Amino acid sequence: MGRVKQLTYESSFKAKMWELEDFTKIRRWYALHLLLCVTFFISGVIINAFQFLFYVTIRPFNKALYCNINYYLMYSLMSQVLFLAEWWSGSEVRVFTSDENFQKFGKEHALIIMNHTFEVDWLMGWMVADTSGTLGSAKVFVKKMMQYVPTIGWAWRLSDTIFLNRKWEKDKKIMENQIKEFFDYPYPVWMLLFAEGTRFTPAKHKASMEFARKRGLPELKRHLIPRTRGFVQCVQSLNGNFPAIYDVTIGFNTEDGEAPTLQNMLRGRKVVGEAYIRRIPLDQVPLDDEGSSDYIHELYRSKDQLLDSYLKTGSFTKENDLPKHTCRPICRRPYSLINMIMWATFVLSQILRFYYNLLVSGSLLSISFAVGIVICAYIGLYKMIGLTKIDKGSEYGTRDSKKEE
Repeated sequence: MGRVKQLTYESSFKAKMWELEDFTKIRRWYALHLLLCVTFFISGVIINAFQFLFYVTIRPFNKALYCNINYYLMYSLMSQVLFLAEWWSGSEVRVFTSDENFQKFGKEHALIIMNHTFEVDWLMGWMVADTSGTLGSAKVFVKKMMQYVPTIGWAWRLSDTIFLNRKWEKDKKIMENQIKEFFDYPYPVWMLLFAEGTRFTPAKHKASMEFARKRGLPELKRHLIPRTRGFVQCVQSLNGNFPAIYDVTIGFNTEDGEAPTLQNMLRGRKVVGEAYIRRIPLDQVPLDDEGSSDYIHELYRSKDQLLDSYLKTGSFTKENDLPKHTCRPICRRPYSLINMIMWATFVLSQILRFYYNLLVSGSLLSISFAVGIVICAYIGLYKMIGLTKIDKGSEYGTRDSKKEE
């Protein structure tokens, strides 16, 4: 009897493994990737249209009402990318922070300082923001040209995102004026600043360390030297209105998950991020230019110790004296899944209807047009993924051994 139960259990286990493998193969189908991409684009344009309508009809008279409506519109767009991470690829982020800090997530305005190492480190931040209820209100500093990009660029333009020219004389005034828009928001805002100014690569790291040696600054192993002017301006502008800085140091576990790339997520491969998060009261940061500059340099030296320890030992704190915290897996919320199912159902029904009408028309020109649309969408999808890749990608920020924090 025991032997029969064992065989039954083994058969059941093998059946489940086959089902899992089949589902993994399905997630690699290019047709489904195309559907995800087209769904994001079409839904994004629809959301942009509603944003613009409410921006010109509601915001001039009731900013708080517009912000509340726009929160859900932004969430509907951004959570489609979140779906790709959480539900499509099964990726996860593990957070190391104190109980006191964790309880304040999503309950206050905060400036987020994060290392920028790989394609999807920002997406790990989105996963934390979603759990904290701030994904729809997340803000970021981006290049001015991004505001002209359909869907996400237009959405950011209608959501008080700060677009920079990369010319400090202009950017200083833009930051001073735009940051004030967040002070009377009816919900907490998380504003992301990549203080390094660009993504880490070995070539950029080499140039950054040459700059550090010329300026007499301590060299960093795992980060670029932070650019201080943006941080100084943020501290001075946010003083008295944003109570905290959340310092986030992210690494990737490539034993429990795959390499942290958008393409791996699109193919249904799990990525595992691990983040050490510190809450710093903003009033602890000096307001003068020199004091703020010294502070961000010191902060990045401690971030470098955290990441260096993580890469060598699997623990953020084993090789330094920074506080140890237990791991907090971030639970998935169902809203990104529900949102994606609704948009995909709507978009797929419209696509099928469109192609059916083209095919029954019997026109060779119409059929050629339909095939051309598919080809262009396919090329556009992988061109977009290609833009996120890092040439000669760095291995900084990932490790293969197991973690114990």
